[in-house]
Amino acid sequence: MNVELQLGEGDPADPRSPLPEAIRGPLAEILGEMIVEIHPELKGRDVIEISLAFVTADEMAELNGRYRGIEETTDVLSFSQWEDGEAAFRPPDWPVLPLGDVIVCDDVVRRGAEERSLPILQERVLVIVHGVLHLLGLDHGCDEEETLMWEIQERYRDKALARFKEGA
Repeated sequence: MNVELQLGEGDPADPRSPLPEAIRGPLAEILGEMIVEIHPELKGRDVIEISLAFVTADEMAELNGRYRGIEETTDVLSFSQWEDGEAAFRPPDWPVLPLGDVIVCDDVVRRGAEERSLPILQERVLVIVHGVLHLLGLDHGCDEEETLMWEIQERYRDKALARFKEGA
């Protein structure tokens, strides 16, 4: 299975797509491993597609207000192609399976990294993994779910960054 990260309008030079090209391959590989861990039935797919976009704080606040009723910005929003109850209806014969959209506000990510004294790339990868976990149906509505989701996202963030460093 191949995971394709579709960035914005497909223009990797877009300044709102601050994900270095060198991390995209390792991140896509690790996301593929995570997808199979969470949903083993997707292992046989040729391509899993995830749309990834970076937006400003104002754009994120507008999206968060429109879709969640929260009039403030956030680091990441996910918009799944498939509602929870529709997972069984994902067409098995589609060669490319779109999972949905992950929208990242790099302003918020940058602030969070600075507050926690973390490298910005580490924080970017973490919120992208977090967003993809939401596309896969995971949530953090209670303590148990939050603990599981945080463990998975940190593990896969670390794997992606380690694989990136190996290739660098």
